[in-house]
Amino acid sequence: MPPTSMPWALIGAACLAMFAATASGTTRAPFLIAIAADLDASLPLVANLFSMTATAWGIASAVAGPLSDRVGRRWVLVLGPIALGGAMAGTAAAGGFFGVAVWATLGGLAAGSFTGVIFAEVSDRVADSHRGRALGWVMSGQSITLLVGVPLAAWAGAYIGWRGWSLCVAALSLASALALFGTAEGRGARATGASVALRTALPPRIAGLLAVGVAERVCYGLAVIYFATFLQTRPWAAARGTGASLGALRGRQSGRYGARRAARGSLP
Repeated sequence: MPPTSMPWALIGAACLAMFAATASGTTRAPFLIAIAADLDASLPLVANLFSMTATAWGIASAVAGPLSDRVGRRWVLVLGPIALGGAMAGTAAAGGFFGVAVWATLGGLAAGSFTGVIFAEVSDRVADSHRGRALGWVMSGQSITLLVGVPLAAWAGAYIGWRGWSLCVAALSLASALALFGTAEGRGARATGASVALRTALPPRIAGLLAVGVAERVCYGLAVIYFATFLQTRPWAAARGTGASLGALRGRQSGRYGARRAARGSLP
């Protein structure tokens, strides 16, 4: 039976690993234009790197879950971040787009191999009454990537470039592997039971949650990766969007307070 106390060391290591895994793809967004110029490739072609990483990530997640149930989770949780660190180092050393694409795909395979297993490990180590809280902390590693990782990547990239930042993510991945090695339980192979039919493992409610997750990932990629790069190449679009937002706000004010009062508020 899981202990009633929270395994904060494991949760912290899992949060760090989630941060490193998400940073391997998301923090590439500020550098898409620089990568395209460095590799002498078109921007739409370089933008597909995120799709390659995400596709490989999904495939690896589907395979790594059942594999960890058979061989134990600890080595999956340790070797996955190590492989991710190697892939990010390879990305930094790649000389052309093909090399970067290969390493980005391998990085997605490595990240997908342990991110899902992390949730299973944390779930087994906490009581039912604390499970939502614990998994929320683990998931916060992904949110911290958007809040801190992307701005930090843009700031650091101004000094060390996208290759230097890739090495930073590699070092972070290796640090998370060391943290998981010290906190994850060393479980051996488990007894093999009868295989579960797909219809049993994926009832309609679970399938609905899966569809929602897929839709969320599509919106996430469009908003975080591609839309930000679009605004970099079309700065006038950001100005027009700001003007449209201010116009809508003033329109609501004029309807509520009167046109004359709203006009006075817009004057310097």
